[in-house]
Amino acid sequence: MNVGTALVAGTDLCLLHHHGNMSKAYDVDAGGVAPLAAQLLSIFVILFGFAAMFSLYSGPMIYYNAGKELRFGRWLPAAAVPILGGNKFAQKRGEIFFLQHAACWITSIALVIRFEVYEWWGTHGYLIYGTACALPALIIPYLFPAHFAPKIYTYQSENYALKAVLWMSIYSYIGNYVFTHYFYSILGAKYTFRPAFRLNGVPVSMYLMTLPYFLFYHTLSNLVIRRVRTTFNAGCSRVLLEFTVVLIFAYFTAWMETFSISVFPYYTFTDRKMMYTFGSAFYALYFLVSFPMFYRITEQTSITTVISESLATCMVVLLLLDSVRLALGMPLTIS
Repeated sequence: MNVGTALVAGTDLCLLHHHGNMSKAYDVDAGGVAPLAAQLLSIFVILFGFAAMFSLYSGPMIYYNAGKELRFGRWLPAAAVPILGGNKFAQKRGEIFFLQHAACWITSIALVIRFEVYEWWGTHGYLIYGTACALPALIIPYLFPAHFAPKIYTYQSENYALKAVLWMSIYSYIGNYVFTHYFYSILGAKYTFRPAFRLNGVPVSMYLMTLPYFLFYHTLSNLVIRRVRTTFNAGCSRVLLEFTVVLIFAYFTAWMETFSISVFPYYTFTDRKMMYTFGSAFYALYFLVSFPMFYRITEQTSITTVISESLATCMVVLLLLDSVRLALGMPLTIS
C-alpha cells in the first residue's frame, strides 16, 4: 500500500511544483529534521507493532478447493464469488478502471511538473486541467456501461463504478466546501495563486482534482482492507488488525500528501513542522472514517444508500474535525 501512495505523492501539489522550492520540503527549521523524522518513525513503528501483534492472534483463513487446503488473501474482488445472487464482476472492473485512470493522470502530472507547464496556464489553466483529470471518471462508466456491469438489464443498477464516483463526488465536494476551512483556521493554510473561480473560498480546480486522487486513495484502501479480511479469520483480533492497518494507511496517505504539497509555492501554512505531524494526523481523520465506509459499496448497493452513507461519512468527519478544533479552543472562520 505504501508504493501506491508514494506514486501519488506529487498529485496534491495542486498540479504544480517548483524545482527551486524542493529544498523547502526538508527545511523544517534549524536542527528540526532529525527530531521530526524520529517522531514519525516512532509513530509508524508502534502502529506496525500493534498490527503484527493482532495478525498473530487472528490466524489465517483456510479455503478448500477440491479437498485441497489453500491459504491466501485477495487484493481485488473475486469475480466468481456469489454475493446476494450476483457476483463481484462489476466491482472488480470498477476498481481496475480507477487504477488505470490514476496511472494516466499521474503520468500527466509528472509531465506537467517535468516541463513546468503550469507556468503558462494563467487563471483558467488550473480549471481546464482539473476538468480534464476528473472528466474520465465522471463519464466513462456512464458511456460504456457494458464494460462495468455483467448483464445488459443491470448496466446501471449494478454499475459499481458509477456508484463509487457518486459517493466520492459528494464526499470530495463537501470536503472542499467545508473541511478545507478547518485547515485555513487551525493550521493557517491558504492558497496564494489566483484561480479563475472560487467556491466558498476554495479554488474550483481543487474540487475537480480531489475526485480522481480520492478515488485512487480509496481504491488502494479497498485493496488493503480486502486483503486483511480475506487473509485472517473473523473475530475481535481481525477487527483490531483492520483498524490498525486503516490507521497506518490513513496517516501515511495524509503525511505523503502533506509532504508533497509543502513544495508547492502557492499553498502555504504557518508552521511546517506542525503541519507534518499534527496536520497529517488531523487530515488522517478524513480517511480513518472514509476508507472503511467506502469499502461498504458493492454493485448491489442502492443509489439512495450510496448517497446517504456518503453524507453520513461527511457528518462523522465534520464532528471529528470540529471536536479537535474545540479541544484546541480555536475559532472557525469561513469566508
